[in-house]
Amino acid sequence: MLDWIGRFLTWRWVKTSWNNIECQYRQSKIGLPQGSAISPILFSIYVNDLVKRLKEVGDIQVSMFADDLVI
Repeated sequence: MLDWIGRFLTWRWVKTSWNNIECQYRQSKIGLPQGSAISPILFSIYVNDLVKRLKEVGDIQVSMFADDLVI
């Protein structure tokens, strides 16, 4: 399962388009694809330690929902 997640997160082909202009496909070393069912779960795992550490600092408010983080 960890191998599958690792392959899901690395070396993916991506294409960007904006204002009817499309770029060529490129390989992305890292990142979570938007819209996949597992992305919010992996994002939460990834930022979980960040949230804990920010709350330990003191006067910092942190809020999370699905795949969003507000500091």
